[in-house]
Amino acid sequence: MFDLSEAVSRGFTTGDAAALYNQAVLASLGQYGITDATVTGNYLAQASVQYDASNYKKSVGNQKWIALFGQGLEAFAEWRRLDYPQLTPAVAGTLGGKMPERFIYPGSEQTLNGASYQKAVADQGPDLLTTKLWFDKF
Repeated sequence: MFDLSEAVSRGFTTGDAAALYNQAVLASLGQYGITDATVTGNYLAQASVQYDASNYKKSVGNQKWIALFGQGLEAFAEWRRLDYPQLTPAVAGTLGGKMPERFIYPGSEQTLNGASYQKAVADQGPDLLTTKLWFDKF
């Protein structure tokens, strides 16, 4: 439902982005046994949680992050794609105060597949934790 809300927000399809977002939040919290009445009456009533048509990335990104609890790699990918929630590095100074954007290639890839590794680095940028992936450069 979060993906459908985003698709409507981006103009890829038609529909009610806010209603789809609300359905997504209901399903997200419902998986933990939180009742629809509690979600609609308390949680979705908060201004910080309500769907913001002017910033769908924030609305969808924050709630999708919560929905993906326990699914670290997927949550990491969605955070990079949507830029929400806005996170702060745990330790100032590590990586120049930046958040990691990707995983580096393992040493075995560099050793056993050197030519392809070099081409990948040439095409996408330095093999650093702070180098953005192709889909995050737009």
